Amino acid sequence: MESDALDTKLTQLEITVQRTEFVLTSARREQIKRHLEALEAISRETDECKRAVELKKIANKEELSEINKWHDEIDEKLNKADIEISRLEGWLNDKEKHEKFSAQEEQLKFELKLHETKLKLQTELTTNASPDTSNTTTIT
Repeated sequence: MESDALDTKLTQLEITVQRTEFVLTSARREQIKRHLEALEAISRETDECKRAVELKKIANKEELSEINKWHDEIDEKLNKADIEISRLEGWLNDKEKHEKFSAQEEQLKFELKLHETKLKLQTELTTNASPDTSNTTTIT
């Protein structure tokens, strides 16, 4: 029974891993987050099933070398999922960095414009505050 559950989880894991490239090409943050969460959950569930089947194999006194070989085959499939999880996390991190950079860039542009406006106003005030000597005449 645990073996059937493991086979089902491995199939689900494989399908989800295969969908990763399509999800990444969509470049939609929420879809990528959902896919990441699903892949992490399926990976955890698969690992739990693997441990349950492994426990049965040990209890049935199967050969340790056979158990290790079987274990390595399952881990190889889980490692593929781990690689895709890292790719998804990397995409999300890069997207977040890009958005922060863009926000900082916009903030700097705003502050620069504000500073330029301030300098312009100060220049105008300084010019208007100084006495206009061109229209004054001196009587001697």
